[in-house]
Amino acid sequence: MSNQRRGSRHSAAMNDNGHELRKVINFMEQAAEDLEKMGYEDPAFYFQQVADWCRENPQGLNAKPSLVLGL
Repeated sequence: MSNQRRGSRHSAAMNDNGHELRKVINFMEQAAEDLEKMGYEDPAFYFQQVADWCRENPQGLNAKPSLVLGL
């Protein structure tokens, strides 16, 4: 028998920011696909560009929109 008390156990919380960012990426990709099917190539390009930027920069949307969109 030990005099040391048992340690507390906490389950690790899922990083909600990554989950929410994934939802934004999926939305942007779906929007780009739908816009392209409807013949709106220019807006589709920008939606896909935002999705790509979010995927490559997982810290989130902390940059200026002009940087993300390449303006």
